[in-house]
Amino acid sequence: MNGFLQSPLPLLILAAVLAASGQVLFKLGAGTGGSPVALVNPTIAIGLACYAIGTLLWLLALSRTTLMVAYPFTALTFVLVYGAAIFVLHEKLTVTGAIGSGLVWAGLIVLLWSQAAASARRSWPGEALCLRSEAWAGLRRPTS
Repeated sequence: MNGFLQSPLPLLILAAVLAASGQVLFKLGAGTGGSPVALVNPTIAIGLACYAIGTLLWLLALSRTTLMVAYPFTALTFVLVYGAAIFVLHEKLTVTGAIGSGLVWAGLIVLLWSQAAASARRSWPGEALCLRSEAWAGLRRPTS
């Protein structure tokens, strides 16, 4: 497990999941409105905790990779929140929302692919995400 958290990739994904979870919990805790005092409740507190832990994981990931590699994962949060709004909060899926989410996914893939292609000149495509991680040292392409 310790090696798992040495790579920025799981940290970035987990940070995005926690940020999206925080947003869903904020919506659930906020309900349909009400007084500001009503917004102080356990659901919102858990959402804030998710955000805090996600932020710590984000900072840890930033210490292990470049901002250009890490930042596209913030777009993942958008897609996760949109999916959770549909499947957890039962909000209506729209065609434009689905297309937009698809474009965000495509953009994330293109950005990560371009980073992987740039790192391929150094070693292997996954190195852009693991550049400073010793945890993945065993997965590097063997040198003959």
